[in-house]
Amino acid sequence: MRCFIAIPLSDNIHKELFKIQAQLKEVAADVRWVKIENVHLTLKFLGEVDESKIKTISEELKKNSQRTYKF
Repeated sequence: MRCFIAIPLSDNIHKELFKIQAQLKEVAADVRWVKIENVHLTLKFLGEVDESKIKTISEELKKNSQRTYKF
């Protein structure tokens, strides 16, 4: 399974990105478009990860993220 560590974006940011995406579509930008609800901020691409390791990775991320302040 292809995995990554990412931060979801707020509704306000999604709305602004949708506006920018619409403007770029008007000028026929050579871009592979993604559904706006799937847009996120990738922190680290993990690549192919064995499904048996997903739960452990998720638990470690949750544990470690509790020590990090929101930004």
